[in-house]
Amino acid sequence: TSKSPWTIPSRGVAKLFIGLALAAFITLPWTHVPTVYGPTFTNGGMTMFVMFTLTALASKTINIHVPRWFVWLGTISYSLYLTQRLGFLVADSIAPQLASLQNKATREWLHFALRMASAVAVGAFFYYAAEAPLSKWTRNTLMRITRKATAKNTNAPASPKTA
Repeated sequence: TSKSPWTIPSRGVAKLFIGLALAAFITLPWTHVPTVYGPTFTNGGMTMFVMFTLTALASKTINIHVPRWFVWLGTISYSLYLTQRLGFLVADSIAPQLASLQNKATREWLHFALRMASAVAVGAFFYYAAEAPLSKWTRNTLMRITRKATAKNTNAPASPKTA
């Protein structure tokens, strides 16, 4: 088995990369103020890119445990993508309640967190109410059609060969 050219030779360096990525993540609320769409390239996006890159490089050397809720987010990700705007509308209707907060950075981060939580809630609802049942129905229907077509072809007489 050949090693990836991106493998970090030392487990210690890989763990350092993970530590740096976590430190960058923890400091984001104090070092960057996001827009209502989250961290932009200049307001935290570049930091998040570096965090992702450090983590990706470290994952080539050490096994990084993926929390179950990350896997769940991956499962509902398409529904989340489709319905995120609806979640944002829900959050934006609640956001005026944050106006009493004096600190602008706190207010912006809470609004951002509210938008993310609302988007995930709406996306999860859509996944369980629509995407999963429709996916199951589609899969079962296609399997039934495939079985019928396969059974029909196996019972059909062999076609004569052409010269």
